[in-house]
Amino acid sequence: MYGTPAYAAALKDYLKKSGTLAIQYAKAREMALVPVQLRNGQEIKLSAGEHSGLIKGIVEDFASRYVPNGQLIYVGDTGDKFGYFDAELLKQLCVVLDKS
Repeated sequence: MYGTPAYAAALKDYLKKSGTLAIQYAKAREMALVPVQLRNGQEIKLSAGEHSGLIKGIVEDFASRYVPNGQLIYVGDTGDKFGYFDAELLKQLCVVLDKS
């Protein structure tokens, strides 16, 4: 249909059904993220990688086993520096961070 008057409508219909490459790549990146379940039920997603697997293990397994009454203040990685950040708890501890 390329080069014909029907091409624009056919392309629009095709993209509606299949999505653009940007959408497909975004879906692939989303699937590669490492989900981390926080004790409060919240889920955050870290970038794919070995370090994120380690962070997941610390938050989900190590902390509950070895720091059972601990409170999570911060979890982040290269993709999202502040994936989880409890600013109010830090404020109660008289800690102020410069996020720049």
